[in-house]
Amino acid sequence: MIKMKKTDKKTKWKYGVLAIVFSLAFVAPEVFQFADFGTVEKNQPISWFDPRLSDFFYDDTIDETSYPFNAHNESYIVCKVQNTAYANFTLDSVVYNISYGINYIPINFGNENKTYTVTFHSYDISRNIYDWFTVQPVIIDSGNVAINPDTTTDLTFESAGLISFFIIWDCSILNNFTYDELYVEYDGTVINEIREDWTHEKEIDPLIVSVFKFEGSYIQYDIFTEPRQHTIKLKGNSTVEYKIVVSGDWDEDGFSNSVEIQNFKLEPSLYNLLEPAIYGYFLKGDSYKQIIDPELENGYFFLNIPISFNDQFLKIRVLSGSIANITVDDDEHSFKDVVVKNKIFSQKPTTLYYGRITPGQHFISYKYVEECVVCINFYLNGTDVPVISYDEITDIDSDGLSNMKEKTLGTNEMISDHDNDSLIDGYDASPKSSLTINNSMITEVVIPDNKFKDTVVSITIKNFENDFATSEPKIWKDMRVTILPGLRVFGNSTITKSDLIETYEKQFKSYDLTNSDSSEYGDGIPDIENENEESLIVLPNVAEKTITYNLNYDIGSLSKTDSKLKIRFDFVWCVVSHEANTSGIIHYYSIEEPVVIQSIVSTEIDDVYYILGSPDSMIEHEMLWNLAQNHNLGTFASFGLSSDVVSSGFDNHSTLMDTLIEARESDPISTDENGNIDENEVIFLKLICFYAIIETFTVKQAHGVL
Repeated sequence: MIKMKKTDKKTKWKYGVLAIVFSLAFVAPEVFQFADFGTVEKNQPISWFDPRLSDFFYDDTIDETSYPFNAHNESYIVCKVQNTAYANFTLDSVVYNISYGINYIPINFGNENKTYTVTFHSYDISRNIYDWFTVQPVIIDSGNVAINPDTTTDLTFESAGLISFFIIWDCSILNNFTYDELYVEYDGTVINEIREDWTHEKEIDPLIVSVFKFEGSYIQYDIFTEPRQHTIKLKGNSTVEYKIVVSGDWDEDGFSNSVEIQNFKLEPSLYNLLEPAIYGYFLKGDSYKQIIDPELENGYFFLNIPISFNDQFLKIRVLSGSIANITVDDDEHSFKDVVVKNKIFSQKPTTLYYGRITPGQHFISYKYVEECVVCINFYLNGTDVPVISYDEITDIDSDGLSNMKEKTLGTNEMISDHDNDSLIDGYDASPKSSLTINNSMITEVVIPDNKFKDTVVSITIKNFENDFATSEPKIWKDMRVTILPGLRVFGNSTITKSDLIETYEKQFKSYDLTNSDSSEYGDGIPDIENENEESLIVLPNVAEKTITYNLNYDIGSLSKTDSKLKIRFDFVWCVVSHEANTSGIIHYYSIEEPVVIQSIVSTEIDDVYYILGSPDSMIEHEMLWNLAQNHNLGTFASFGLSSDVVSSGFDNHSTLMDTLIEARESDPISTDENGNIDENEVIFLKLICFYAIIETFTVKQAHGVL
């Protein structure tokens, strides 16, 4: 049950903004109680049980010093702090320190439901430092549910802060279920739609990843939520398993909650969300060779003991191999003088007792003879330390993807550019494949599209070997010009493939990713004001090694009459004039060398809600941001902001800047008597995008060469 107070203060909800989150900062809490290696006992607050109180605690207006609530099991205190750098509160007798921003404090209330009281300082209340404050379970909801394509199945829950929603379907029930047939809606925002015009029998299943990513066993959505009730609606044709979990690292073992859930099915003893794990991994390889002693190799073992554990007793056991110079954290009292020679498995192991070792991260080094089979085990309090794969945390080719992630994707962890398209895998939207085209042909790529949304198609290519592009203007025929590689897009809906072949004297090759018969006729060019032109040259965004072209297809354009985009193109060198009377492309000529397309990404965009405002204070700035994220919260007048808003409303992303310029021209920004600007100007936006990565070009070449 959500506890909300009705006051005259502004409501501080910000509708959940969907986001891929890379890192979180946590305040160090009290330590926890857990498992075999001997953990520290956590100080439990003195408590009782009052059945009249609701379970857990959610409040967006902290105006009292004490709040009682009931709680049990593994939980989080999540609060957003403003107007101060540091503060603290008390949960029964335990004091917790917090800082500016959103704080995540893991806490274990035990299995029995009891009543607790959180207490705030009156001084902090007077300063309004708490935007909101919650106590919530780490596992908010989980279960299995049957979904169907006709009616939504609703999952209703309460949460605040960053959460992760995990879902996976039961493939034994519907083996050909695909991502295209999963409908997901969060608080009224459709994240993924069912594509009814796509069939099950696809040679290519485009990765309609929207805002979810693939990190393990589940499809994962990371969502930022405010303290209130939320609803996720599902449709599909399967039975699905789902989990809704607060993000973070609850057990503080170095594996995030998301990582542990994604990998629990593979290694439940190591990846347990609620139990911290001791683990280690080996570091060995040619890069650690000792030049001064070529007969020996350096070996390394990294040991992680979560802070929630007591001090441990370390024992090292050598089962086979020749080992020397064993050192723990460069401790001069370890085993530098110990040598184990020619140990084989059939012999009794050599056991070395190091003694007490504290929680934290430890580095154990040793030398070994490369020709021998080396086997070393590490024990803490008599229990064998689990050894994880170095690949899980290592990026050996430095391409931005861990070795384990590369194995999951099917790329080579030893090669930073798997598809050899000159864009390293971590920055390549399509790391497994690229498409090299013969620019003496006209190329067609047919991709799925949502006709009810604006679409931006980004085509990224490798920079040319014979690069004639100029970064600074040059003088040509008494004009200042630059040379740029242009993407020439062919239209329109009345021009056939045969017309293009005859007019431009080029062959034609098509890559159809929709499993449908591509029409002889093309789509309109991506220029809504001139869609029936025969061609359009799009100028690029140029980086050192890559070139990107963005094509805008707006709702209502001729290209949006069906559920696919037919993009027909080649590449040309463009001479661009910078003179006022002849600005623009004044000449172009063909690019002779092959073109390497590194990736094609389709982005579907809703209309943008915007507020062009001139807030006079940080409070007004915050209020306008809130209203931009949820314009249904109230009118500007109801918040006393009418005089601070120049313009607001929904607009197409491609015309938004023109709209904002027009609004500013009709209401110029104010200046003082000296002509200096005397007000702030801020644009507040709410923009939701949906992404589709076209991963493979070579699986289907439907029409070949004409």
